[in-house]
Amino acid sequence: MRQPGVWCLAASLGVLAAVCPARAQQTEPNLEDCTKWDYDNDRFQTVNTCDKPVSVRFMAGIDRHLIERQLEPGDVFKTGLRRKQIDASWWIFTTCAVGYESTLDFGAKNREAIIASDYECRKK
Repeated sequence: MRQPGVWCLAASLGVLAAVCPARAQQTEPNLEDCTKWDYDNDRFQTVNTCDKPVSVRFMAGIDRHLIERQLEPGDVFKTGLRRKQIDASWWIFTTCAVGYESTLDFGAKNREAIIASDYECRKK
C-alpha cells in the first residue's frame, strides 16, 4: 500500500493529479481579544489592545455596510454610530491579523456564527 505522501509527490510531478486532495488552507485563530468595543461620548468604537496590527471588519444591521480597518497597536476605530443606533439592531465584527480574513463569508447570512466567534482567519 502506498503512503499518501507518495501519491501527493506523484501528483506534484504532474502524475495522478486528480488523486491528491487539495491542501487545506492554513488558518490562524481570530484575534477578537485584541478589540475591546465600547462607547466614547455616545459613539461606538473599538481599540486594538494587542501589540501587533489587526484587521477589523464591522457591520451594523441598520445599514449592512461593510467597514474594514487596519489598526496598529493602540489605534481606535470609530464606527460613527451612536448607542441608540447600535441598540436598535444587530452588529457583527471579525478581527484577524493583517493580511488575513475570516474563514466565514462576512455578512448577515453568517451573523450567528460570527457573533459566536465561530471562525478562524485565513490568508487573503
